Amino acid sequence: MSHAAAAALGAIAGATIFIGLPVGRIRGVSKTVQGVLNAIATGVLIFLLWDILSHASGPVETALAALRRGDGGFFPLVGIFAAGIALGLLGLVYFNGRLFGRVKNAPPAPPKTLAMMIATGLGL
Repeated sequence: MSHAAAAALGAIAGATIFIGLPVGRIRGVSKTVQGVLNAIATGVLIFLLWDILSHASGPVETALAALRRGDGGFFPLVGIFAAGIALGLLGLVYFNGRLFGRVKNAPPAPPKTLAMMIATGLGL
């Protein structure tokens, strides 16, 4: 996938969230429309996750084939792959803890804060 295509898909994912936030607050929008927008946003995000993971696993699979030939170098790439996934996911947990760690008994987060968390998650 080219950089332009990845940027376009990222823009689509961001646009669905950007459009979905006001629609969620507007009264009178049917549950069907809300469900469709939610499904589109979820589908784009799942596709982006799948595309990123499939491209990230390519070097690991190549290194595994090299290991079968006796060239080695597989385990460092698996470690980098696992560390990247773990740091990405744990980074979101850390960010969430830092953002909401001080407000234990506060009311639910406002929609703008949720939007910022989603945008940060997409960026990570």
